[in-house]
Amino acid sequence: GAAGAVLGVLGAMQRFARCFSDLCFYSASVVSVARVCWGASWWWPSGWHELMADGGGPHTAPLELRFLHLAQTSYYLASCVLLLARPRKKDFAEMAAHHVITTTLLLLSYGMGYLRVAAVVVFLHDVFDPLLLLAKCAHYANIPVLPDVSFACAAAVFATTRLCLYPAVIYHAWLGVRVGGAWSSPPAESGLILLLAALVPIHVFWFTLIVKVLKTVQSPSGVAADVRSDSDDEDEPGPKSAPLGARARKRQKAPPGHSPR
Repeated sequence: GAAGAVLGVLGAMQRFARCFSDLCFYSASVVSVARVCWGASWWWPSGWHELMADGGGPHTAPLELRFLHLAQTSYYLASCVLLLARPRKKDFAEMAAHHVITTTLLLLSYGMGYLRVAAVVVFLHDVFDPLLLLAKCAHYANIPVLPDVSFACAAAVFATTRLCLYPAVIYHAWLGVRVGGAWSSPPAESGLILLLAALVPIHVFWFTLIVKVLKTVQSPSGVAADVRSDSDDEDEPGPKSAPLGARARKRQKAPPGHSPR
C-alpha cells in the first residue's frame, strides 16, 4: 500500500545517501593520493623497486602523505565499527577480514614508516570503489544505462588494479625486505608482506562475484540489481523487494520477441 511505497522510497534514499557519502570519500581519496604522489618515481610500476626504501618511521615521509595515511586509517577503523553495527550481508566474513587486515596494514606501515607502499596499495584499492558506488547511486536514483556501464568499468578496473598490479606490488615489497636472505628481515616487515598477500584470496573471491553479476547484464534488471554480493538491497527487513531499476522496467512493455524473465 501507500505506507509500503513510502517506506520503500525512504529506504532507497537512505541507501543512496550512504553510497553517495562513500563515493565522495573514495573519490577524494583517489584524487588526493594521486596529487601528492604523482611526481614521485616510486609511484609508477617502473619505480616500484623503491617502494620499501623509506622506512625509519613516519617522520621521514612528507606531511601531506602522513595526513592522508592517517585519514585512511581513521576511515577503516570507523568502517570496522560500522560493519558490526549494520545488518550483516552475504560477504560479511570476507569484508570483515578485509577491513581488519587493511587496518592492521595501515597501522603497521605507519609505525615502521613504509608510507610509500601504503600509498600505492591504498590507491590500487580505492580507484575501483568510486565506479562501483556510482553504479549503486545511479541504480537507486533509477538512472538508466549508467549503472551497467559504471559497473562494467568497475569490473575492468578491479581486474587490472587488484588482480594484476597489486600482486606486483607485493612482489616488489617482498624484494625490498629480503635483503640478506629470504626471511632475514625483522618479524614486523615479514608480517607486513604476509598481510599484503592475505588480501589476494579475498580479491579473487570478490572478482568471481563480480563476474556473476556481469552475466546478468542481459536481464531485465541489469547488473545494478545486485552490485556485488554486499548489495544494499539486503539491508531492508521483510520480504525482498525488486530493485528500483527492475520495478521501473516491469512497468515498461517488453520489446517484441522478448518475454519478461
